Amino acid sequence: MPPPGEARLDQEILATIFLKIRDLYKKEGGKFPDPVLNATYAYTNPYNPSLSEVAKRVEWQGAGRHHRSQNECHDQSRSAATGFAWLKDDGTTTSGNWIYCGSWTEAGAMMQRRGTDDPSGLGIYPNWGWSWPMNRRVLYKPRFL
Repeated sequence: MPPPGEARLDQEILATIFLKIRDLYKKEGGKFPDPVLNATYAYTNPYNPSLSEVAKRVEWQGAGRHHRSQNECHDQSRSAATGFAWLKDDGTTTSGNWIYCGSWTEAGAMMQRRGTDDPSGLGIYPNWGWSWPMNRRVLYKPRFL
C-alpha cells in the first residue's frame, strides 16, 4: 500500500541512507571504504528498489548462488542453492543472508506461493508461502512427545 501523507516506504528510506553514505565515502574516503564502495547495488530504481527485487537479490546474488570459480561472483547464469547446506567456505558460493536460501528459486518467489495442500494432516501447509530456514514449519519438538 502507498504510505500515507509524506511518509516513505522503508526500502526508500534505507536506499537513501545507503546512497548518501556511499557518496560520502566516494567524496571523503574513510578507514575501510571497500565494503561500501564495492557493494553490488544494481536495482532498477536504486532510490526505491522493489521488495521483489531485493528478495531476489538476497537469494540469487547472495544466499546460495553457486559459482564455478571465485571470478564468477556476478555471473547471472548461476543456479540458486536450495538451502544453506549448499553454501561452502571455499569462495565458490556467496551468502547475502544464509537463512533465506531457497526463498526465491528458478521457480519464482517461494514466499508468494498459496498452496493449500497439507499431506501431513498436521496443519503445516508446506506450499503456502515460505518459512525460513529451508521452508521449515516446525522448528522445535516438544520434549513430552
